[in-house]
Amino acid sequence: MEPRSRSSGSDVMRVAVLAVVLAACASTPASAPLSSTATPTSTATPTPTPTPTSTSTSTPTSTPTSTPTVNRAPSAEAASRVLVIARGQGVVTSLAADGSHAYWTRKTGEIVRAPLGGGTVETLATVEREPTALSVSADAVCVAIARGGGAVSRDDFGKGSVRCMPKTAGATPDLVADGFLMPMAIAATDTEVHWLAATKKGSGMHLFSATRGGAATPPAPPGRPASRKVAEMGLGVDLEIKGGSAYLLWALGGAEMVPLKGTAKKLQFPILQGGGIALGEGHVVLVGVDDLARGAKAVVKAFPEAGGAATVLARDLDDPKGVAIAQGTAYVALLGSVGAKYKDGEIVAVPLTGGPLARVATAQWQPGRIIASPRAVVWVNERGNGAGHDGDAEIATLPL
Repeated sequence: MEPRSRSSGSDVMRVAVLAVVLAACASTPASAPLSSTATPTSTATPTPTPTPTSTSTSTPTSTPTSTPTVNRAPSAEAASRVLVIARGQGVVTSLAADGSHAYWTRKTGEIVRAPLGGGTVETLATVEREPTALSVSADAVCVAIARGGGAVSRDDFGKGSVRCMPKTAGATPDLVADGFLMPMAIAATDTEVHWLAATKKGSGMHLFSATRGGAATPPAPPGRPASRKVAEMGLGVDLEIKGGSAYLLWALGGAEMVPLKGTAKKLQFPILQGGGIALGEGHVVLVGVDDLARGAKAVVKAFPEAGGAATVLARDLDDPKGVAIAQGTAYVALLGSVGAKYKDGEIVAVPLTGGPLARVATAQWQPGRIIASPRAVVWVNERGNGAGHDGDAEIATLPL
């Protein structure tokens, strides 16, 4: 299995980008206690605006043959396996993992890792403040940085760069590219790095690619590494890469598969308001709002990776913050409720083929980003971050 990384930027940074890139955008679903899933009905299928030079194929939605049920408590076996591998991490802005370690960035610029089974927390390097996204390949860690934080009035607001470094402490993160605005997601392969960013305030997001550790295409201007623009989007919030294709999540309209090279058709995976994407085991799984008649209640939808009808795995979820795929299962992080100050967050799981929705971790304090590696499901408990003050995050795992 390839290393999996959750590449999207922090919620605070994403809100700032929403304000800069769009004049108005749909809000994030409000928090409330988890309710039982309902019998699926037809779903809305808005389509994002495609790049004019490409052909797109939309995907209809199917429904499960049975109504998923909710197990109201995690099994004792699952609860006993939840392991906190790092505490006292301040504001964690991104998360990634490979087969042996979890990697994350702090708001203050540190790139940090710890063994998935627990052990020494190690700082690999320190970059500029406000790293927004992180990805790992077989041999490298790549990070997107947006200086200026959430202060839109600052002159350096969102001036971004992408850097990569070996997976060893003390290595220097090398500049891959800079000169763009607010990088929000990143995905590294063994030879390239891809990221979502804008080029100026008020513009849409673009997918950029650059060669890692080699010549850039097109040739770089003197003194600055170069990148190439692969696709243009409205507002992209997340990114996954597989083979020669990029899977891009829009804030509105769903996800889209864009070929990085060649003339293959685009594929579209519709959802009204995207909240998270995971790619793996032949599926594209989206979480988000898909039916305005149901208010802010979210769904989990699984599409075949090659395109086709979606299966609605779960409905009526409150405030999902991300999704991951592992061993035939979709894992979803649920933020928790305002009344409990988000200390009742949960990790829930549902089979990719449909079935009961089970709680595998409860009493999580403000769970946010979630990813899967070959050995564990990993997530961040943000522990009080937001609303004008910083949290003190921890990194939790569920060994597989």
